[in-house]
Amino acid sequence: MPFFPPTIIFSSSLISNSANFNAEKVSAVNTLKTTREKGLSDIENYKVIPNVNKELYNRLPYLLSDLKRVYEEQNEILDKVYTTKSYDEGLTILKSEKAVKLLTMQTNLILEYEYWIEKLEL
Repeated sequence: MPFFPPTIIFSSSLISNSANFNAEKVSAVNTLKTTREKGLSDIENYKVIPNVNKELYNRLPYLLSDLKRVYEEQNEILDKVYTTKSYDEGLTILKSEKAVKLLTMQTNLILEYEYWIEKLEL
């Protein structure tokens, strides 16, 4: 299955109340942007859907579409966080309704990926 975004980094590394907030923010955002680029590339290069399981074969295009949407929305939020000047501004963005919905979507995708991995015993 395609690479999946590191939700843990998104939700924790960017929420740092240390004196090095800006340096840590840049590092975390750069890591996530690199992950996003690789993830989007993996999705684009995922041309052949293996017909291992009929249910998964039918579901996978939707999973990939949702995953692409997660990467794109994550990038929008990261762009906003990247331009913040303070911890409080970054935290406000990460606690926004859009960010919480994105995190929920990521969590649901992770759970579905886990379901398919267990079902296929990969």
